[in-house]
Amino acid sequence: MDRVRRSLKAKTGSGYKRQPGIPKLITSDMIKEGAAVIDVGINYVHDPVTGETKLVGDVDFEAVKKKAGFITPVPGGVGPMTVAMLLKNTLLAAKKSIY
Repeated sequence: MDRVRRSLKAKTGSGYKRQPGIPKLITSDMIKEGAAVIDVGINYVHDPVTGETKLVGDVDFEAVKKKAGFITPVPGGVGPMTVAMLLKNTLLAAKKSIY
């Protein structure tokens, strides 16, 4: 993890473990073989092929997926789980307020 923080500090000026919001910031040389990579970054970039704006994370998905044991895509990675847990917690809160 120290190597990742040093790389982040060099690229962003900050060594904190937080989401910096920089597309393709996390590269394959920054992760361990077989690592689980959970990308929660949300960045909008211009796609030169389609000419449209697309949603990407902070991880260089195409490069990292070859080395990672597991990786979440953006979009479609952690978002559905976030919504599911929000609905679960809302239901639990509603049940507690009724009974």
